[in-house]
Amino acid sequence: MTTYRSRSRRVAICVWLGCVLASGSTWAQVKWDLATGYPESSFHVKNLREFAKDVLARTNGQVSITIHPGGTLVKAPDVRQSVVDGKIAVGEVFGPSLSGIHPVFGLDAIPFLATTYPAARKLWNLARPLTEKKAAGHGFAMLYSVPWPPQGMFSSKEIRTISELQSMNMRENSPSVKKLAESLGANPVLVETPDLVSAVQSEKVSLVFTSAAQGVDTKIWEKLPWFYQTNAWLPRNAVIVNKKALDALVPEQRDAVILAHNYQTPDIYHCVADIVGDSLQLAREAAKADAEIIVQCGVHFMAETSELLNPHKTVLIPDMRAGCSLAESITGEDVRLLREAHPG
Repeated sequence: MTTYRSRSRRVAICVWLGCVLASGSTWAQVKWDLATGYPESSFHVKNLREFAKDVLARTNGQVSITIHPGGTLVKAPDVRQSVVDGKIAVGEVFGPSLSGIHPVFGLDAIPFLATTYPAARKLWNLARPLTEKKAAGHGFAMLYSVPWPPQGMFSSKEIRTISELQSMNMRENSPSVKKLAESLGANPVLVETPDLVSAVQSEKVSLVFTSAAQGVDTKIWEKLPWFYQTNAWLPRNAVIVNKKALDALVPEQRDAVILAHNYQTPDIYHCVADIVGDSLQLAREAAKADAEIIVQCGVHFMAETSELLNPHKTVLIPDMRAGCSLAESITGEDVRLLREAHPG
């Protein structure tokens, strides 16, 4: 399986869906449409396609999710409301665009509040409980959330001083970015992601804060050749689901907790895991877990330990090839001999 950002979070969602559908043959096939405003080339859409493929495989074809990229089904500004209204089951949105519901959704777009993946993770951990509460109050739930890479600045001209930003047309896509534009003396211009290329090409905007990844997707350097890696913030995308559609699944089998070992990649460790630590710490946390499903992002013996501590829960490991040479170098007979040599 190709690894993209947030693979573990996708796996967690996939496995609980799998358990739900595997729990009985009387469940009807579920078909969900998922709308996103991002283009096919975006890593977010690659994530979504991997997610849909995983769900289909892990539910034996009983849950089918059709991805509609580039605003082809629902325009980006309308995705959230379409999910809430039940016109579509699932949608991907730019997290800070939900700040009209509550300011907590816009925390990750506050300039220079969280400028690294570890800081973004800490911020998300703090904001997540209130975010999920506010989402539920507005008819949707958060499936998973993925941060963009740190935001840099694309400009049509070289910028040497802050004053040179004055009167430039700056793209804004959230209240906090609009406020930043005003603070810099620039003219904020609302441009949603699907319209970014045309806005740049038509010179509607001459200053854009976005990630290098977005710059690659849109080729905006052709019109905005100056790039400054400011690491201003790491905004998150959110994949949301209609709450009624989610509640239609078996409640006790919807929940999953993700445990990630210290050697996981930074994007998983800092951005999507619920609990991180060494093998001992993860064993302790597994013993306290309330979730019905435990996803162990580590090696076999860690998952086996979680299973021993939670015999009535489902414990899964995303990659069955994840072994440990140290654990494999000792046998059951070795352990028995050691216990005989060192009783007590």
